[in-house]
Amino acid sequence: MSTPEARRLLPRPQPLPSRTQDRGGHAAKRRQLLDDARPSSPRLLLVLRQFLVSTRDIEALTSTLSTLSTRNIPPSTEHAFTNPLCKDRVEHAMCALLDLSTIFRCFLASPTPPPPDVVAFRKTCLQMLVESWANVMKWLVFVMLISPSASNTREVLSVCVDTLFPIVATSDVEPTSDALAEELVYLPYTIDFLLLLLAQRDPGNGRYHYIGDTYGCKIVGLLNEYVKNSNAFTHLLARLRSVKPSTRRGILRSLVYRAREIAEGVVGVEEERHTHAMMSAMQSLYALIFCTSQLLIHPALHASFAQRDFLFEYASALSILSEHAHKRYPESRESDGVVGQFWKLMSATAVWTVKTIVMQRTPNPIMSFPSAPGGNGSKMLMDDVLAVCVSYMTVRGVWSGVKSREEAMEEALAEARRTSRGARSVCKVLREAVERGQGTFGGQEAAVRRRKREVRVCGNWKHVPPKARGLFQKAPEVKYRTCSGCHILTYCSDKCQQEDWVEFHHRECGTASKWYQDRKAVGCWTSLSTRRDQLLYLEDLANEILPPLPALLPVHSKPGVKQLMSAQDHLLSHTLRSSSPSPSISSPPQATYSPTAKWGAGAKAGSGLATDKKTGRPRTIAYHPDTTVALFDFVSHEGLAHKRRYPVHEYHERCWRYIDGTWADRVSGMVRDVEDGCEPGELNWRDSSHTGPDEEGRPRKRYALVEGIFMYNASLSIFVLMKMGWDEKAPGGKQYKVEDSVWRLGPRTISEELWGAYEEDGL
Repeated sequence: MSTPEARRLLPRPQPLPSRTQDRGGHAAKRRQLLDDARPSSPRLLLVLRQFLVSTRDIEALTSTLSTLSTRNIPPSTEHAFTNPLCKDRVEHAMCALLDLSTIFRCFLASPTPPPPDVVAFRKTCLQMLVESWANVMKWLVFVMLISPSASNTREVLSVCVDTLFPIVATSDVEPTSDALAEELVYLPYTIDFLLLLLAQRDPGNGRYHYIGDTYGCKIVGLLNEYVKNSNAFTHLLARLRSVKPSTRRGILRSLVYRAREIAEGVVGVEEERHTHAMMSAMQSLYALIFCTSQLLIHPALHASFAQRDFLFEYASALSILSEHAHKRYPESRESDGVVGQFWKLMSATAVWTVKTIVMQRTPNPIMSFPSAPGGNGSKMLMDDVLAVCVSYMTVRGVWSGVKSREEAMEEALAEARRTSRGARSVCKVLREAVERGQGTFGGQEAAVRRRKREVRVCGNWKHVPPKARGLFQKAPEVKYRTCSGCHILTYCSDKCQQEDWVEFHHRECGTASKWYQDRKAVGCWTSLSTRRDQLLYLEDLANEILPPLPALLPVHSKPGVKQLMSAQDHLLSHTLRSSSPSPSISSPPQATYSPTAKWGAGAKAGSGLATDKKTGRPRTIAYHPDTTVALFDFVSHEGLAHKRRYPVHEYHERCWRYIDGTWADRVSGMVRDVEDGCEPGELNWRDSSHTGPDEEGRPRKRYALVEGIFMYNASLSIFVLMKMGWDEKAPGGKQYKVEDSVWRLGPRTISEELWGAYEEDGL
């Protein structure tokens, strides 16, 4: 077919492609892949990475960085959107910033370790970026400055965050080869830009910017990436401490007050976006609270946060979001998809707030804890933080904070019973704690009782409470003063202080003073009012739960134990109240435990070493195997666990020998008072000189030992040992009364070992 028509039907030969056309096609394909991968699709990011690595396309980054040259920055922010040439340069620069973000995000797309060719290509890209990073940062600052004038302020700021995020995240991907990425992250002007970004406000409503996406606020997420990287966080913390105080206050203010704004921002969101907006806000709050918990490590930053009542603000934000979710999804369950994930994250955030921020990062949790209930935090103090809440509610300030939100708490308890399988027992324990506190701290009747009864906190065991001088006169009010050295013991008069100094405190004060100074330096101290509240609470608890005193006293000694002590053992065991004082005021060696010490004539019982007053050397203490202590533990279990009769010699083995130290003489003296006060026949191991009346012919007063263990912080517990007198003629609920007490701090791990061989009593 040679006719013209036939020749027109044959395919025309295509011309050979030139090098220019090859480059044009490659650039067009790259442009298409960059545009497709911008929405952060993992699959498309992997396609882009494969294209760049396989073709060794360095031109992609070179052209991007050339667009971000400082020569293209407009001379003034005023001309960014008014001058056509400047506007065109700004638009090209923002596109280049997005391309830069997309290129480095493609290196984060695969969760598996990248192959060697990807690592090598990424390293080349990082080297180029380090050389041009100053230009990139200048453009980012310029874009941030012009954002208030832009019609789409959030989108403009989003470009800034998207540019930095993959660089910060990349620095933690391959720790062995990330020196280049770390160099970018550690630079002061990179950190400064992040800090300035946190403080930016929306000019329209005055609120801090919230740029939401699937994983929460992008600005908070960028800070979270810095905090999660330990090395980057170290540089961030150092930079935050070195900036001007006014700048630092503004940054910390943004971290505190943006929490409530995030929670309130969910209200009014349209229906189709509401569920994901609520989840985004919850993720943002979790990240924000986590970042704050890490910044609180530094005492100066903690003081700045505390000035803004950050616990109240965070608890309020969680409460607002929780209430909104309950109203919007009243019948939701944990298995309901996104809503279920929301409640799990809410629970995790509540636990982190209390167990990390309050208990670990706060120097004095007892003083800080009331802020959480004040912000309606009672809604979130449910399952995992039950023990924390109940233990701290033994202090008036914490109880009052929860009580002030009683109506909201009742609603939360009712909702919890409907939606949580184990919530009924949780609600029961929490309500019991509120009711017990009502009897001790709340209401007009409790206030009258507090005025009429003054719990004894005088450190002198010989203290005699003042009595009314006449039939119609009141007893004089006791004004307590704290020891100026250790700030632990309090006295009602100079006479009591002098007597206790001779008897005990001259051996205790030196060590206790140093301990006080160390803890006071970091604001970690418990006030007299807190200790008094705990004594009042334990006194009411003893009258409520413990049986009459005779039921607690030992009636029979153990079989095989000889009924008499040798004269030497007897003299050794009863020198605490009768030996002459030592003139020395130096601190004795710390008491240690002797596993070979014996009680009585070879019987096995609890033993320890206290200090002999005459020689200042450790000596053996013996506890009778039938002597018991009533234990009220707010730490080891969820809520209150108690044991009416815990053998003292076992309790000493598990607890006292680890925590008493300088207070060992005082503790053992209280035990001897309990044993000496028993009637004949109740402790048959002593001779007749220690039964019946005392040296002055008066009937021996009978006592019970009670130990309360309270939460202090994440690592320490408060141990309060009381010697409680018994008055069988007193009206019901007032027969047990505190006569003497000693207050110690010890590791929480000790209290957790107390229940290994014993079960708690049922209420």
